[in-house]
Amino acid sequence: MSTSAADVPPPSDAVNSKGKILIHHSRDTAEKQWAETRVLTLGGVARVFNNRRQILAGLDEFPRAWALLLEFVESAALSKSAEVALAALKSFQDIVQDSSEAQESTGANSSPGENSRDKKAAKGVARLKLKPKFCQAADEDLDLWTNAWRVWYNIGTTSMSEAHVLRTRRDSSGKLSTTRTYPAQAFLAALVQIFPSLFMRIYGRFGLADLQKLVRILQTSVTIPVPIDQSPFLVPSFQDTVLTPLQHALLDAIEILREPLPNLSGSVLHVSKQPMYPTLFSLLLLFFDCATEPPRIDESPDTDGTARRKKKEWVILSLTPFSEKCLEMAVVLYSECFSQPAVMEEKVLEKIIKVDQLSNPFFSLKFLIKTLFYLR
Repeated sequence: MSTSAADVPPPSDAVNSKGKILIHHSRDTAEKQWAETRVLTLGGVARVFNNRRQILAGLDEFPRAWALLLEFVESAALSKSAEVALAALKSFQDIVQDSSEAQESTGANSSPGENSRDKKAAKGVARLKLKPKFCQAADEDLDLWTNAWRVWYNIGTTSMSEAHVLRTRRDSSGKLSTTRTYPAQAFLAALVQIFPSLFMRIYGRFGLADLQKLVRILQTSVTIPVPIDQSPFLVPSFQDTVLTPLQHALLDAIEILREPLPNLSGSVLHVSKQPMYPTLFSLLLLFFDCATEPPRIDESPDTDGTARRKKKEWVILSLTPFSEKCLEMAVVLYSECFSQPAVMEEKVLEKIIKVDQLSNPFFSLKFLIKTLFYLR
């Protein structure tokens, strides 16, 4: 079945002839039924790969099957159907996540965290609902997970690219029109949530180039606008929860980089031979700057000379609480790496104070007090 089957009208409920069945309105076309088929198939195959990974890994054809599975996940994640795309990311999460982690996720989300992680959260560090476990893989297995990292990056860059956002449609009169269809916040949050579990498998090969790729994905995801009629439902109304799921996922992705590596004395940022701290500080400062300089919505003209979208139809969610969390995280991170040569050479402290003063003098004083507290 192809997407052209969407033009097939749904069966009429008024016709009570033999051989007719009732179909739910969400599955009343061939295209919708095909989308559901893809969702169920991909979810089932992903669970098989996750639950029977050790058995499948012994097969000679496993690397090829793994590559085909990732290829199908990438194709589905870039589908024009939002349902299929989101389901593909959830299947990707099932593939990357340990089966033991999946079993513990429900209990971890409902029970309070450990005291040590609560203390870190009080210091401005993001708190993961479920802390992934480091997985030491053999070289051949590491090659497979490196391929999964490549697919994750391709999904991120392509889904948020200009070519993918622009959609050309033909109206009833046959006239072509170009509109923008941005990735939904649920899609972006699911994409970013994959990274912590994926990082726990590729940390042995995670270098500066990989960090720069991650920064590109995280930075671009913040600039994606949302429809103004959906924005009230994305921010919780509770006073103690002011971050969106995507913003929580962004902080978790940054926080996972600070986790101590197994059998080593520090995180990947600390033990890497390449200077990774300046790149991460640049990202945190960029996020902090979004409190006063939020990303702008592109309004370049359409093919027929009109705006692709009216400005009032799109909105950038409030980033002020998220920016404050990034500043607090920068304080904690700087207290851990202020003696690193790359941090001193890049004048990270000067950059933090400068961007802080331009944003709010009160936060600048607050930052200096916290820095002196950590460095004493």
